[in-house]
Amino acid sequence: MIERIIAALEAHAVCRISAVSLLEAHIAVRAREHHTMPSKLQRFLEEIGAIVMPFDEQQARLANEASRRYGKGQGTRHS
Repeated sequence: MIERIIAALEAHAVCRISAVSLLEAHIAVRAREHHTMPSKLQRFLEEIGAIVMPFDEQQARLANEASRRYGKGQGTRHS
């Protein structure tokens, strides 16, 4: 799996992450009580030159609709 991640990073000159995805990543690593992970995550994003992209109201509405239609993307679907 790591090879696929490296290949994807190398295939694109610019790496982007939404502000919401960055927040979710930080919440997830903190929830696992790995005290070094938030700083490792931040260092990784800096090393790959990730650009944090804003998330606006229109995107929030679209994401909400997608969540309602398709669920969390983990095999669940909301009615």
